[in-house]
Amino acid sequence: MVVRVAQLRCLARRQVHRALCCSSTASASAREPLWTGLGRLLHRRALEECSEVGFARALRSAAPEVLFEGKSSKGNGCVRVTRYGTTASTWLALTFDDSQQGLTLESNPTEPCFEYVRTMVASAVGFAGLAGQGSSPRRVLCIGLGAGAMPAFLAHALPGAAVQVVEWDPLIIDVTARVLRVPFALLTSVEELLLPRAATPPPRPFAVAEGDGGEAVRLLAAAVAEGSQPGASLLLLDAFDGDGKIPAHLRAEAFLAACGRALAPDGLLVCNLFNGPAESRTRREMAFYARLLHTHVGPVWSVKVQAQQTNVILVAARRGSRLAAGPGPTREALVAATRAAALAGRWSFDGAELVGRMFRLVVRAAGVAETVPGRLVAWPPEDSAADSFASDSDSFARD
Repeated sequence: MVVRVAQLRCLARRQVHRALCCSSTASASAREPLWTGLGRLLHRRALEECSEVGFARALRSAAPEVLFEGKSSKGNGCVRVTRYGTTASTWLALTFDDSQQGLTLESNPTEPCFEYVRTMVASAVGFAGLAGQGSSPRRVLCIGLGAGAMPAFLAHALPGAAVQVVEWDPLIIDVTARVLRVPFALLTSVEELLLPRAATPPPRPFAVAEGDGGEAVRLLAAAVAEGSQPGASLLLLDAFDGDGKIPAHLRAEAFLAACGRALAPDGLLVCNLFNGPAESRTRREMAFYARLLHTHVGPVWSVKVQAQQTNVILVAARRGSRLAAGPGPTREALVAATRAAALAGRWSFDGAELVGRMFRLVVRAAGVAETVPGRLVAWPPEDSAADSFASDSDSFARD
């Protein structure tokens, strides 16, 4: 049997990755940070095979093969799953028209491969630790299924939590289960999410309901108000249409106000947005959304996706919670909390490396400024870099 050199190298990197990140040794020494010195270098090289870098290599290795193609009835255009690569690192890419919505390894469809997904889950888990949610939040609600890697990873990282997903498009649910082969329990309606510990029987790690995310949040908010349901410890928004935009009803003030009411007292809302240079449209949209979160949920922080400058993660803490009081956490505290969670859960990546560029957003009438927590930062001038100032714009709300 002839094995290509490239295959052997790839397999070797994957073995190093497993040895570094997935050790089951319970000794104290084995629980020391694995991402330092030579270990950090090897880890990063191995991780490349499970990231956009590895996907770029796969794009060059062989002609793509379309595994599925179908027309969405919910405005997502042509939904397509394409396989790239012929080695152990074979990729499946989910696209809506020409907009890439999900990326998975065929051999491990629940591994988060997009850098923004890793940053989003690392931010969610790190902030949850700082918010005092304990070792596992009670309810995690995701709006948007995508390729399924984010809820699958959260179910692994937060054992004991009820991880629930609401997906508007039945075609995406079918493709994720049947073509991408992500395991989950399929619920009959969004109302079923409100049943005690909505059906997630082993070995199904999370539950998916077909329906409108806005309706699901409103139902949960009403149940929380009447005291029949606990709020969401984590509410994650990562829903984009075929044009790469957040659907209009998910960026409406009424929806975000319902999100605030649907959160637990220590709850957090975490969302993925596009980012851009100062004064760009995407930057103004981010600032507008941050202002809405500040108004309807509570204080807001941003975490820059370091390997994907076009994405930014926003985290809003419910007003009145521990995180909402005072100046909020420092970067050092967030990094420490995230690393502790990554070590305890034996994550396949060092989440602490992804959350270091965290900023506290300060909302004023003139605009939204990003400041470094724990340090005095002068109010930035309007012509400064993208990390400093963004003016609000009502264009986002009009789209």
